[in-house]
Order: sequence, then C-alpha cells, then structure tokens
Amino acid sequence: MSENLSKEPAMIVYDSFCGHLKENVKTKFKQHNFHLTIIPAKLTSVCQPLDISINKPFKDNLRKKWHNEHDRTFGIKYCRTKSTTGLLELSVAG
Repeated sequence: MSENLSKEPAMIVYDSFCGHLKENVKTKFKQHNFHLTIIPAKLTSVCQPLDISINKPFKDNLRKKWHNEHDRTFGIKYCRTKSTTGLLELSVAG
C-alpha cells in the first residue's frame, strides 16, 4: 500500500465488495491515515456513474462476444439466468 505522503488525513471511497470490508484491510488503511467510506449497495448508479455509463456496457459487450465465440467454437449454448439466490446460473441448452 502506498503511504499517505502528505501526512494529512485522506479519504478512500470504495464499494461494498466483501474483500474491502475485512478488518485487516481497514486496519492497514487506518495505519496510513486513510479514512474509509463505503458506497452503500444499490447506489452505484448515483455514486459511480462511469460504472453504469461506460464499464457496464463494455463488460456486457465483452461477455456477449466471449459467449458467442464459445458457442461457435464448442457448439454449446448456455442459458444465463439469475437464481433465487441472485447468483448467475449457467445451464446447457439443447
């Protein structure tokens, strides 16, 4: 981790990804005089507009191209659906 060279308090803003919430991560930031702020879940469109306007369309397009190439190469089509747990499920389609 880079040290906070200014010695003034600094703020890090990040999303609620569970890896960011680990105590050892929080402790390391605090040791370097960084204050942590978490963007609450479901507020990405408000707090991270580039994730919605640029990153999501890019990732969606890349994922679609990858799946299309995979389908073409291997002759297998996958149905992509969200399960009741909210996780993406892949099943082989006939």
